Amino acid sequence: MEIKKIKVYSLAFILLSSALLADTTVYEDGEDKKTTGWYIYDKWPSGASVSNVYNSEIDSQVIKLTGTKTKNGIRLTGWDDKSNHIVEWKMKTKNWVAFYIAIETKEGFRYLYYTPRDYDKGRNLNKQAYKIRMGLGKSMMDGQWHTFSRDVRADLKKYEPNNDLVSIYGIKVRGSCLIDDVKAKGRTKIVLNDLKAFPTAEGAGAETTGGRDGKVVYVTNRKAEGEGSLRWALSRQFKRTIVFAIGGRFNIDRGITLGDKESQRDANANLYSNFTLAGQTANDKGGVHLAHSEERDSDANIPGVGASHFNVYNQENMIFRYFDSRYNWNWFKKLGKNGKEPTLRFTHVNNLIIDHVTSGWSSYGLTILSNAHRANEKTLGNITVQRSLMHENIVNPNPENIIEGGKYQENHNIGMLLGKDPLGWRGATLTKAEWDDMGEFSIHKNAFIGVSHRFPNTSGGENGKFRIVNNYIYGFKGDDTGERVGRFAGTAKNDLIANVYQLRPYKNRNNDSMDFTTKNLYAYLTRETPDASTSKANFYTQNNLFLNTDASKHLMTEDIKSNPYLMLFNYTSSKANNASRKHLTEENAILRANPMASTIYPVSILSADSVKDNLLSNVGGNVRFNQNGTTYIDDEIDQKYIGWAKNNEGPTAFTETLGDGGIGDSASFKYPENINYNADTTEDINASILDSDLDGMPDTWESKHNLNPIVKNNNAVHTDWVIGDYEVKNLAKYTDLEIYLADIGGDFHMLANEK
Repeated sequence: MEIKKIKVYSLAFILLSSALLADTTVYEDGEDKKTTGWYIYDKWPSGASVSNVYNSEIDSQVIKLTGTKTKNGIRLTGWDDKSNHIVEWKMKTKNWVAFYIAIETKEGFRYLYYTPRDYDKGRNLNKQAYKIRMGLGKSMMDGQWHTFSRDVRADLKKYEPNNDLVSIYGIKVRGSCLIDDVKAKGRTKIVLNDLKAFPTAEGAGAETTGGRDGKVVYVTNRKAEGEGSLRWALSRQFKRTIVFAIGGRFNIDRGITLGDKESQRDANANLYSNFTLAGQTANDKGGVHLAHSEERDSDANIPGVGASHFNVYNQENMIFRYFDSRYNWNWFKKLGKNGKEPTLRFTHVNNLIIDHVTSGWSSYGLTILSNAHRANEKTLGNITVQRSLMHENIVNPNPENIIEGGKYQENHNIGMLLGKDPLGWRGATLTKAEWDDMGEFSIHKNAFIGVSHRFPNTSGGENGKFRIVNNYIYGFKGDDTGERVGRFAGTAKNDLIANVYQLRPYKNRNNDSMDFTTKNLYAYLTRETPDASTSKANFYTQNNLFLNTDASKHLMTEDIKSNPYLMLFNYTSSKANNASRKHLTEENAILRANPMASTIYPVSILSADSVKDNLLSNVGGNVRFNQNGTTYIDDEIDQKYIGWAKNNEGPTAFTETLGDGGIGDSASFKYPENINYNADTTEDINASILDSDLDGMPDTWESKHNLNPIVKNNNAVHTDWVIGDYEVKNLAKYTDLEIYLADIGGDFHMLANEK
């Protein structure tokens, strides 16, 4: 055993005004191929052993402990660690194993005693010393590798609140198992220097303040409307943070619309602005799932009533985190115009950040647009979309019923549409000044899975700036009917940096395998924009990675590295076939040597090689964080789409219609049985049971962090925090409520673990 002391700095977050510092002492990692420091102290019955072996599952040397049930005892001691208080280890077993941590306290020697129970048994005095018995869960015996992290001081104080830790002496184990990476560490120190929407906010929308310093509004039921409903909370006309006392499926058949897109636009400007939708407050209650039922309203095609899912018009300063928004596919089976219905539509908005959201099963993806200006309309800009999942939508909704003169209503299985209204260029609806009047977008660390194109589409005039960074695209429908990876229009600047584009194993309508070519990547529209006569594509591209279906590198990667102009081709018609397409040159494109300078907050950039793994473990509205910072996806539908990409799988057909093998055909919103299908339920939660002062922070959390649970202090500011394994210095002056939301939203884990 070679004891290793490690001090870890994270430069990435120093650049983002958050500094990290962590001390770790490694007591065993097996890499010396020895068992030094381990010894068998309880040798009866005979046959117990300690060995150092290679384990292919984690590609590491590990320690193998064997014994007769829990009768043999094996120790790793000699620590006498007075500087650390967290013990972490990896373990794999199918057996009952007792794991002890030996400590010295102010009141004498203690054992912390961990077993595969789903509950704690508390304090017990045996012949040797007091034992504090804690459960690690029965799942630790599933034969898989698990990482455990225990705050020794916190476990001691749970049952001996007036006692304190002096030193950690070491560990002992009873039972057969594999063990690795035994280490002790102190809390990671995080310094928050800059006040942003939340600590991990990046890019153009990072300065959004949302509901900061406002009131707390609780969602207490899943009813379609009325006090306590989601619709009611969103439509309050004051600065607010929306938190959830209940989770599940929120049925929004009539749609939710903030602001009126037609007659009352001026009157409704700003009425519903300035809010935070904190979906992470329902992460332990079943999550937040916005959905339509199978029924359509008779007036479903009246704008703002039932035709659309979730609409925001002419509002500003909004934070959206942790939820999913999906139609029920069967909703599209009903007769009538299905239209181009996005899951989320934002028009004339600014200061907006969307983080950890899932969008899918619509007919038009996610859109953030503006069109011809009217009085008092917002300038589109200062917008971030990050860590979100855009998945499979629906195109041909109703194979049994032909509509609109024998043709299907035009729907699109698209990812994201950004900028000036793409319909605006087909008429003289935008002046040159209106076309140019826009701001910045940051689209980074998002995943697009099972979507045909628009990753994203951008359009706008010379003030438009689109940073498209570290996104992962799995599958596209590039063929000779107009589809492509994405499309740019106008003189707006576009940066494409370290994105990953992977082919999916399916064939197109001509039974041809999909492939990347110089005629189906990013199209540049060269017609009917307000600046069409002088327009040139303005772009920068660096380190984008193209992958084959098996995730091996595609030749297109090196081709574009050699000639970045190959990234864009001319696009004169949506029906133009491949024969008419030509890649751009310096005559019709401005290829910048450097990326745009950031005027707000920079976006941290991952290497392209790490993007896929990084995103697929932390993307979408249903990500949850374990105590040690690892993640899991708490939603069957998100799991399936992410599983396609992780395993390089998926149906052989391009799934965008009912009955073609897509996940939408079978899932039908199969959430847990305790989540009601219909939102109009009589269940109404009394939020004060968990939060006595209704300040958005549960009593248990406030008590744990030395706040008064019967005094509203959501807008108070405290500087020094201990959040799990982290010591947080809040120099930025986030409010107490924002610190709580960052805690349950995984922000401190992400700051500590981002590479």
